Amino acid sequence: MRTILRSRLRLLSFVTAITTLAAPIVRAQRQSTLVELGIDASFARQSFHSEPDAAGREFTTTVNTIDIPLPVIRAGFFITEMVAIEPAFGLRYQHIGHTSTSQTTFDIGLPIYLSPNRRESQIFVRPVVGLSHITSDGPDPDDDHSDTQVNVGAGLGIKLPLSDRFAARFEAQYRHGAKSDRLSAYDQIAALAGISVYVR
Repeated sequence: MRTILRSRLRLLSFVTAITTLAAPIVRAQRQSTLVELGIDASFARQSFHSEPDAAGREFTTTVNTIDIPLPVIRAGFFITEMVAIEPAFGLRYQHIGHTSTSQTTFDIGLPIYLSPNRRESQIFVRPVVGLSHITSDGPDPDDDHSDTQVNVGAGLGIKLPLSDRFAARFEAQYRHGAKSDRLSAYDQIAALAGISVYVR
């Protein structure tokens, strides 16, 4: 019960901080109405790090994943021609046997483009802060738990125009996930490939 309470308090604190950070989006919309919607595919390599055992040894488990597409939708709100605030949201649910697990993902990225002209190839860097909230329900009450994990990272990529409204986006990305109550710390290297559409 205390673990679930701590997770919910952590989630509430994160949402409050995001709400504060999202305020500039409203102001930015008064200056620019350009919005970039997109979805990506991903190949990722995650290395999960265990806590030291009694002998002080740590163990690393590596997992490779391919998502075509990622269960996340991103929306970039341009503050200027070269900077955008990019929230992303995703939801994943799976049911195996008598156990169900749901994962909610929320990211805030800050793509910074080195060129203002979106009709040409644009190199960008993208710092990102993310949150993953996982809830598990099983037949035994001891199997029911909830946990929240925060991660930070950065990406380097290029966006290629396909037409006035469409673009292809490629990014190499690194993330680090902090250890939470039930989830191990991890380091992730990923390659992303996606499609973007511009709307007003």
